[in-house]
Amino acid sequence: MLTFKDNKIEVVRGAVEPQMLGVAQRMVRQVLWKLARSPAPHFKSDGQVALRNYIGRLSVTEALMYALTPRVSSIVGAELVPTYSYPVINFPGAELTRHTDRPACEVTATLTILNEPEEIWPIFVEENGVAHQIDLSAGDLAIYDGISHPHWREPQTEGHYNISVFYHYVVVGGPFEEWHKRELTAHPELMALYAPDPLRTLFPKP
Repeated sequence: MLTFKDNKIEVVRGAVEPQMLGVAQRMVRQVLWKLARSPAPHFKSDGQVALRNYIGRLSVTEALMYALTPRVSSIVGAELVPTYSYPVINFPGAELTRHTDRPACEVTATLTILNEPEEIWPIFVEENGVAHQIDLSAGDLAIYDGISHPHWREPQTEGHYNISVFYHYVVVGGPFEEWHKRELTAHPELMALYAPDPLRTLFPKP
């Protein structure tokens, strides 16, 4: 079994309990319904994946981030501060090419909100040259070192779409927390991406 302690990869089955997951699914579907009926462009492409679209920071996915952070910190074995969340819808044919993440993603947690239909779209995380296939059902969470572990997804099958949210963290007191502070100071426009509570932690009153 993969553990973050030994592999820098860990999977939490049922990380979001069914009732809360159902609320999240309904709220996300409502947002998608409104986006699909709004004037074009309906969705914002993120530029990394041709058939993946950013659906905006949602109150429900932000709430899940704060609810999950203590558990993710416990699994990682260090106090974490969220840097940003990124909810997306992946359309048929979407493919995430093999890559590693930037310093804001020292720890990445990928949460599946919805597979439609109930078909798993695996994520692959590489550890020391070994590719681990991780299958996530709705409510499952994969936690991994996004900087050192390459990760990717093969093209999604026709007739299937996936809604996921990426949660990114840095370790409190670690070198990437300092990078994160400098990045936000140098690029204040980025602050719109970040939730207010972590900002208060990073930039306490003098």
